[in-house]
Amino acid sequence: MRYPSIQDVINYEIMPALGEFADEYDVEEIARRTFDCVDGRFVEREDVDFWEVARDCYKGNAHEDDLADELRGAYGSSTETHLPYAEKVSEPRTKADFKALREACGLSQQNVADALGVHLQTIKRWEKPSFPYAVPDDAFGYLDSVAESQANQVNYMLGVVAKQVEQFGKNPVLVPITYYRDQQMYDKYGRDKGPFGWPNAVARKLAYELDKRGISYSFRYPDDGAVSTPGSNY
Repeated sequence: MRYPSIQDVINYEIMPALGEFADEYDVEEIARRTFDCVDGRFVEREDVDFWEVARDCYKGNAHEDDLADELRGAYGSSTETHLPYAEKVSEPRTKADFKALREACGLSQQNVADALGVHLQTIKRWEKPSFPYAVPDDAFGYLDSVAESQANQVNYMLGVVAKQVEQFGKNPVLVPITYYRDQQMYDKYGRDKGPFGWPNAVARKLAYELDKRGISYSFRYPDDGAVSTPGSNY
């Protein structure tokens, strides 16, 4: 079982609670002040008013005393528990959970086998319903770490976009997102070594978040219109 990280708290608790105004708050500070780490789990502090903390952490141009009340009325009296690995949903994770998480991370069975130092057949057995043994915790732990790393990458890129919005006062006309056609293309143009499915998964997750924010985007290959960034090989 993987316990939730502070990033999980931000992604599944703070961001949904603040809704479209999340960019105007110091979300990390809200997470630290409203959640405690108890036995490896992040739990909401019952003696803290989430919305009062949110008001203190507001970064917008206006800071009204009744801001917390306005938000409370718009988004509810308190946060709801969305953490994916909280105590209440700590049932054993299934073979299908493993497969779904692997695919969400953009990794093939061979990619995971290589990362864990096991045979491809081992991964196949872990995902096979008729195979009697469950997926080891450390295998889930690896995919969890990949998912968290990808979430951090997406949040970083969203932060870059948010700064552009703040600077220019409007959404960008279009956000170009680099996408790789195959492993050969990634080996040639990619920033880091590894499977091309990883950056493509990050690209899809970024597109999903941009879509939620009403920001237009376009996938582009490195050799066909992608925008070069510091450290890129194109």
